[in-house]
Amino acid sequence: MSSPSPRCLYPLKDLDPAHSPFPEPQAALFCSRQWFELLARTAVQGEALLLDNARSGAHFSALAVHRRPERRLGLSFSSIEALSNYYSMYYKVIGSTRTEDLQALAGSIASLPFPVLRLGPFAGEDGTCNALAEALRTNGFSVQVSEAFGNWIEPTQGRAFETYFAARPSALRNTHERKRRALEKQHRWQFRLLEHDDAALEKGIADYLAIYGSSWKPPEQNPGFMPALIRLAARQGQLRLGLVDIDGQAAAAQVWLRDGDTSLIYKLAHHPRLDAFSVGLLLTTEMMRHAFDVDRVALIDFGSGDDPYKKDWMSQRRSRETLTAYNRRTMLGLLASLKA
Repeated sequence: MSSPSPRCLYPLKDLDPAHSPFPEPQAALFCSRQWFELLARTAVQGEALLLDNARSGAHFSALAVHRRPERRLGLSFSSIEALSNYYSMYYKVIGSTRTEDLQALAGSIASLPFPVLRLGPFAGEDGTCNALAEALRTNGFSVQVSEAFGNWIEPTQGRAFETYFAARPSALRNTHERKRRALEKQHRWQFRLLEHDDAALEKGIADYLAIYGSSWKPPEQNPGFMPALIRLAARQGQLRLGLVDIDGQAAAAQVWLRDGDTSLIYKLAHHPRLDAFSVGLLLTTEMMRHAFDVDRVALIDFGSGDDPYKKDWMSQRRSRETLTAYNRRTMLGLLASLKA
């Protein structure tokens, strides 16, 4: 029989929802309880756990994690990993990030028998990753912080879309105008935007899945995740599912999410038979227009990765960071830190 988990590590479902430290998903989707439950249900192996600092009230700090079996140095063991994956645009400490509370959280982590801890992707700009790394080091861990991915953004600065678009590279603007005119000479096109959990949503999901399946994109490793996320975001008022129809048939789709004061460009796909008309560019332009002129957000976020085309749309790059810590109080952690 396995020994019970220490008190600081317990199933997320055991946390009383009435006293939840999680932010509302409309304010910070990727560190909300709903997000972690969605990941655990559709995309991450292992039970969703909460690892806390054994404090309460304003001093409560916690991490949403799961156990991951692995093998290293010829031995099998379990590591503790962030409840996150490539779908996660950021990862945060839940609750307090004050120094003394992070120290207590690091002490809780050190009390566990897990040799390896992996967390991220943290937002590099808020300093939490480095603060937690320092707390772990003072509690006996060897810690490495590395970049998980680049994140391109554009502050809107109160501008109208036309002002923003006029400042884009001339090659982008000219291509958009030329391709749009060519499309309109040969076809009828329509822009659709779905935001609500209503009768039109299921058709929109089916259109998105059909376009994604016919595009250049690799098949989803977790096919149930995106439909579930789209429905969740629609219920919470965060969904911006844009589609371009050509002659009545869906040809391009983009899933954007309203995350606090940010419009996040999350998933893009278009049908390759219409590459000649750059329907993806046409759809991005309409989605940008909506974000600037209707949603009037403070920031446009192009998600993960340094794809060259993102520089045409965004002006700033920031970093998302991964923290890997080896518990030198355990033999495996000590050996792994020496070979890292």
